[in-house]
Amino acid sequence: MTWQRWIKYLLVIPFAYWVYLMAIKSWSYTSFHPEEGFLIAKRHLADNLWYLIPFYVHAFSSVFVLILGAAQFSTTLMNKAPRIHRVLGSVYLVLVLFISGPSGLLIAPYANGGLSPSVAFSLQGILWMLMTAMAWWHIRHGRIELHGKYMLRSFALAAGAVSLRIYAKVFLDWFGTHPIETYLTTSWLSWVGNLIFAEALIVLGFMSSFLTDSSDSTTT
Repeated sequence: MTWQRWIKYLLVIPFAYWVYLMAIKSWSYTSFHPEEGFLIAKRHLADNLWYLIPFYVHAFSSVFVLILGAAQFSTTLMNKAPRIHRVLGSVYLVLVLFISGPSGLLIAPYANGGLSPSVAFSLQGILWMLMTAMAWWHIRHGRIELHGKYMLRSFALAAGAVSLRIYAKVFLDWFGTHPIETYLTTSWLSWVGNLIFAEALIVLGFMSSFLTDSSDSTTT
């Protein structure tokens, strides 16, 4: 088994668990109760539709984005169902560029903690949409390896929603940090750390070897 597959297997279980928790939390927002979950800290925005509408759009679409993004790295889909791989990738593209990404940018200015988290989430959203657009651009021109690298960056930014919750729990439960200090830190660490990890994988040749393994398996 290659080291690329080991990384996937080591990450998939905790990732799936946290996406499951996010799905449960997102489902709770279908009650549209003004003090449900994260909205408890947003009582002052209870009547602000400029915040509430993009918030619900972002909350409901985020789980689908994470699932579809993860599916793009399935060698089974790449090898045995390439059409499904392309369709799911297209849906991911539309969600990021036209639904989840823009809605995230609209709610970023309302982030708890003031300017720093607002800037952090805004930069994350802009980079997320840019990396996704670049992934689309390269695959349109047949640059498969570059497409894969930008998809890895895009997914790393998308997975910031998961790492944000993991870091927050670790800081609060293990280190006893103050909630606002935790939020100020994790608003940056959640996606910057993911992006650094993605870049390290790219430098180590993860996507090159991953795509080579995928192409080899189609010919054997």
